[in-house]
Amino acid sequence: MSYKFKISAENKEKALDVAKKRLNSEEGLIEIKEVFGNKENLKEFEIYLNEGEEQKEIEKKVTLAKENLKKILVYFGVLDFEFETKLGGNLLIIDIKADGLDFLVEEEGKILNAIQYIVVLMTNYSFENYLKIVLDYKGFRERRTEKIKELVKRLIERVKEKNKEVALEPMNPFERRVVHSYVSTFEGVYSKSVGVEPMRNVVIYPKEENIGEME
Repeated sequence: MSYKFKISAENKEKALDVAKKRLNSEEGLIEIKEVFGNKENLKEFEIYLNEGEEQKEIEKKVTLAKENLKKILVYFGVLDFEFETKLGGNLLIIDIKADGLDFLVEEEGKILNAIQYIVVLMTNYSFENYLKIVLDYKGFRERRTEKIKELVKRLIERVKEKNKEVALEPMNPFERRVVHSYVSTFEGVYSKSVGVEPMRNVVIYPKEENIGEME
């Protein structure tokens, strides 16, 4: 079984109703364990998905993500396209296969990132567990990754020289992870994400005490 979350409810039946709505799952796929009662005369239940159902949930989200992306592309008037998907853990990469969509990656992928943000919100809205989604087009993410690393390397040199933190521009979660991963390969500095989506950005600090990285 895969543990999901806790629910406070008057009884097991009401806890089950809440769990089914939050997990988009049927009763037979959910396990409930009563933990203890509390001062408000409510009982606390631990909710689990039966073995194998977590993978089915992920597959539902992958299908939904592609459907959501398709709707957006059709809205833009794009009718001839295919998707190539790669799924690893809770990270889904969707590579858009089409011609004539270079506008998606202009201005450092501004439109592609905006569409990605919308697809992430639409896909995860009805599910308890969050699926990370990255959209790509004609190798843009790889080129962008190398460009980010070049920038980060220059900024690290500035941080070490001036012994002062430096903030990067707002980035999506995928790009922030690139920064954190690359910064971790250098001595004397560490990185931390600050702010709120979609304006969340990374700050690189001189290493006095490492308080850990945050996506």
